[in-house]
Amino acid sequence: ARICGLYKERVQFMPDFIEKMAYIFEDIASYDEKNGKKRWHPENRPAFEQLNEAIENIDTFEETTIETSVKAWIEESGLGFGKVLPILRIALAGTMQGPSVFAMMEVVGKNLTLERLNEAYNLLDRLHESA
Repeated sequence: ARICGLYKERVQFMPDFIEKMAYIFEDIASYDEKNGKKRWHPENRPAFEQLNEAIENIDTFEETTIETSVKAWIEESGLGFGKVLPILRIALAGTMQGPSVFAMMEVVGKNLTLERLNEAYNLLDRLHESA
């Protein structure tokens, strides 16, 4: 019910649910590499690794506590929301579209969130290296 609630205003037909929510139930098939490459700055990698530590330290992994913790980290890091949230969205869902990043994090869970963040950082680093 929680997962469907995230998408009820974003889809019109039942097959749309499956397409839009696939990232929740299976590995991400493809990433929005164009946006990822545009928004990722390899020199920020150490800061994003600190973000992973902040996420790992969240005790109650629910949307509101995740949002509070991540927003506090963004303020402290000085990176800004525009540099952080798109990367989180691409890492979690492979795309720039979808519900709240913090809701997505809650639904996929802490372990998978951290796993996907690391995978995305590595992919984005490789995209920059090949440019």
